[in-house]
Amino acid sequence: MTIPYRGDCTCGAISVEITLPKPIDTYTPRACDCSYCTPRGAAYLSDPSGAVQIWAPSESGLCKERQGSETATMLLCAACKGLLGAVCEIEGRLLGAVNVRTLERYTVVPPAQTVHLSELDADTKVQRWSDLWMPFQVNVLAA
Repeated sequence: MTIPYRGDCTCGAISVEITLPKPIDTYTPRACDCSYCTPRGAAYLSDPSGAVQIWAPSESGLCKERQGSETATMLLCAACKGLLGAVCEIEGRLLGAVNVRTLERYTVVPPAQTVHLSELDADTKVQRWSDLWMPFQVNVLAA
């Protein structure tokens, strides 16, 4: 059984759906302590047995930024700059984690636990993500 949870960016232009094998309140989101995620209040949720899909209105409606070690790509709404999640191509698959802030208006998410990823090298981060992150699909609705 999988359970879908839906959300969107602050302005509602980009929709998010995360599908999890367990209820969302059984997960502990991870708050990255880096200089990029901390000011945005980002906390990430993933389960390798789950999946994430986002729907952007157009290719230009989705911003992609790299920061820090430039290993992960941060996905943001071009209109409101809402941080949707982080992705990385690992062994030919796009894996990622969703920012739980996109879901909080619609469901109760447990408090986040701080993780210290800024202390890890790029290879260690990718190994960690390959173990924790889930398939991530980006859908563009118009060209």
